Amino acid sequence: MLRLSDFSVRALELLASRIAGTAVELLLSPQARHPLTVTLGTTSLLLHPHQAGLYDLLLGACLLRFRDEAKELQPRCPFAPQVVRSWVDRARQELAHRFPGAVRKCQGVFHPQSPSSRQLPYCSWQQAPWKKLKETLGEPGKLPGAALPLSQPAALLGGSLDLGTSPEETYDQVVQAIRDGLLPRMDCPELRRVPVYTLWGQVAPSQKVPEGNWFRFEMMLRRKAIAEFQRCFVRTATNQQQVAPFWLRHTQGAYLDGARLAEAALSLVTGTPGRVFRRKQHWQTEPVFRPEEHFVLRISSEAFRNTQGVTYSPIERIIAKIFRQLGVRYGLIVLADQVLQLPDGERAYLHLPVLVKHPLAPFDDHFWRRLVAIENTHPVLPHAHLACVPTVAVRTAAAMLEILDPHYDCNRHCPMFSLSSPLPREEPWGFFHAPWFLSGVAEKLNQLLEELAHKYQQRRHTLQRACQVNLSYLFLWSKLQKYGKPGTYVSRAVGE
Repeated sequence: MLRLSDFSVRALELLASRIAGTAVELLLSPQARHPLTVTLGTTSLLLHPHQAGLYDLLLGACLLRFRDEAKELQPRCPFAPQVVRSWVDRARQELAHRFPGAVRKCQGVFHPQSPSSRQLPYCSWQQAPWKKLKETLGEPGKLPGAALPLSQPAALLGGSLDLGTSPEETYDQVVQAIRDGLLPRMDCPELRRVPVYTLWGQVAPSQKVPEGNWFRFEMMLRRKAIAEFQRCFVRTATNQQQVAPFWLRHTQGAYLDGARLAEAALSLVTGTPGRVFRRKQHWQTEPVFRPEEHFVLRISSEAFRNTQGVTYSPIERIIAKIFRQLGVRYGLIVLADQVLQLPDGERAYLHLPVLVKHPLAPFDDHFWRRLVAIENTHPVLPHAHLACVPTVAVRTAAAMLEILDPHYDCNRHCPMFSLSSPLPREEPWGFFHAPWFLSGVAEKLNQLLEELAHKYQQRRHTLQRACQVNLSYLFLWSKLQKYGKPGTYVSRAVGE
């Protein structure tokens, strides 16, 4: 029998999009209140990975074909049971007619031969019922077919879905999860007595597709900036390939000399042949840029800065387009880290990374819609401030590379850090600007970066695949960058 865990998330999305006749966004999370939730207004399917089956996915995709009928019914949350029952019956008949063999091999809660076949999926226009964190954080979660296992279920930040919860309710859930010890704690001694808790997040896609806006984005950077960044990346990447001789292009023989082209014009008047070719007397070695050998993992804290009243520039979409043109493998993690003031007076640091693009996922419409949703998402909780301590982000990047490295045949890893978000000054967070704190963070950050670089370089003396880590792209808060010792990664970083 075919199950959800037999396929990757990308394969399930392609299958659902094929049946629905439109692009479908699939969200798998144990925090789903129902085995199958269909939001006809957003073309999104929300499934519980431990309860729903492959047949439920096919049924949900088929239900999305009734969007026009749902729009005429003056959408309510949820739709009337008799309406959903008629849609389910018609969808089952269509699946049995189009895929008779596949339906027999599938299983699910709403399968016609299942004991719970009389149940109905939750169908609404935009609302998606969501469990509280306390109800799901005790269960280990893992995305089917994904290379990144999560130690806890991902929390949905919203986007185009209406979760039916207010920021105050979300804050209370996070505080209760911290008190009950359900969130994993990261060891960060440089933050002194502020504990760091990790909670992975997800963002529902936006319905606004940024098609046709690339000309405006490129005009903002004058196109020349994009081309210059691409040349800079290729130049930096090829300069570090000297240890791999098979990446070098060797040429020998005659070549056209541009300085002698004037002799060709004179030869028409004088009648004497011009010597426009020059013969090389030695081998010439040129480095070759192979995009399939490079893996770029971008970790950015800039995507949510619009919540502080700052005019946001769609820099993440521009950078993603640059690497799409280069053809390298690209992954993106945005950070919504926050410092919390708990009701009992204690302080906590909530590390909230959001995996926007898996390196195996393509640059498709789903990815661009997620970026648009992030630009319009305000994840700041009450009694909290956006903050980003770079050492926390580097630890997450190192763990991510450790998980992804065995799955890719890449010899060049390039973690690109954009961690220039300033730390809050409000009490009780004033110590973030103290010299003793900034110098300690700068020293620990340089230590983590050196360990990350040496870890893969030591493989040359083992049977493991040799790999290099390019740490040339490090953007830090300018005040923190000043505390880096001369010659270290922190001192060479770009301050913003």
